[in-house]
Amino acid sequence: MSNLKNLISIELTDAEVKTITDNYVTIANVLKNKLVSLNADERQEYGRVGVKTEPYVREGQNIMNERPDFIPNEIMIVENQKDWKAFNQLKALSSLSETIHFNISDSLILLGNDLFEDVNTLKNYLEYIASNNVEDARALLERLQTKNPRAQRRSRKSAPPKN
Repeated sequence: MSNLKNLISIELTDAEVKTITDNYVTIANVLKNKLVSLNADERQEYGRVGVKTEPYVREGQNIMNERPDFIPNEIMIVENQKDWKAFNQLKALSSLSETIHFNISDSLILLGNDLFEDVNTLKNYLEYIASNNVEDARALLERLQTKNPRAQRRSRKSAPPKN
């Protein structure tokens, strides 16, 4: 019986992973010629409608719908209506996508923690049995330690400076 705390236990079937992957591919294919990809400078250049500015934009859209006679000629109303519809559609999709993304990310954090703790327990056990001269334990421990970033940092700190 394990004394380790298992924070999460999930299992996806191959069929479920295929379904999810196929659906992501379908979504990507539907959107590939409709969405844009901005670079970091472009993201800074253009204003973003967020929590603080959305009520302002929403109210402006309401006014344009209520009083089209007050819309200045500079505003292409057909394009504005298309943009407003697409904005709301993509915002709903983004919200769904973000929820899925955050849930996957949070699950990866807990799964990673479970795995890391298991490997640390293995390392501690290998250290114990290696100290009792159990065959192959030292070699396995050394092999494991070559992949341990914490052990590598410690060894670099304790290593004499190179001339």
